[in-house]
Amino acid sequence: MDDRPTQEQVTLEFVIEQAHLQFAKTLLSTRTKVLLIGGFKDEATAVKAYLSRSRPGIDGRRKLSVEDEHHVRAVETYAVSARQYIDWIREDGGHPIWREALVGYCVAFENCLKAVALALYLLDESPDLGLSSQILVPSSRLSAARRVVSKRWQQDEADIPRVQRFFETYLTTDQAKLFYPRISKLPPDSVWEICASAFQVRNALVHNLGFMPQTVQLGEITLHASWQVELTQAALKSVADAFEEVLCAFGADRFLLDL
Repeated sequence: MDDRPTQEQVTLEFVIEQAHLQFAKTLLSTRTKVLLIGGFKDEATAVKAYLSRSRPGIDGRRKLSVEDEHHVRAVETYAVSARQYIDWIREDGGHPIWREALVGYCVAFENCLKAVALALYLLDESPDLGLSSQILVPSSRLSAARRVVSKRWQQDEADIPRVQRFFETYLTTDQAKLFYPRISKLPPDSVWEICASAFQVRNALVHNLGFMPQTVQLGEITLHASWQVELTQAALKSVADAFEEVLCAFGADRFLLDL
């Protein structure tokens, strides 16, 4: 048995770029979901369209093989579930999409900031290297670095929102400014306010049954204490815009689309 520690060969720049890409894909998923839900006609049309792509050789006029028959039955079941989900979305004015999207945006944004912090942390340990240098990182060291970054994220500062405090403390180091000059110009207070509000709403959705524990202003809407969270497309876009402005300091604009 080989007891040698596992090592991962990466460039720190790649770690950051992958985090940017995952954030961009999270934003795109909402646009895709809105389009697909808006274009849903009925179950039969959905089944036909899906089968034409997944199994174009299926001919409903002929006896199907056991495998194809199982596939068709599964797709028909999916179509029923899709119709039920879409009915729920439409009856609730689209709010479930915006709620799901905001939680997803916050998760992707947090992960992206942590990925940048992880790369900078490892870079601080090897100051003779650059972001584009190939480095061999033992898995144990990588795991330890992730724990450090996660602990830093959890630190509380009563007077400063977590996102802003994490950014200004761990992502605007002198070393970071060498690679990302744009971080010297910090986002305005309005951006940090939206970031902070977004995470407060996210916490209400995840931990408080979707009810706001306190009144929060998110973009142009006010979410009142004790009321259920009801978001709008415009409010969600204000969150995406604020998150993008923060991440573009680290080159995320190469991966992002205007949502």
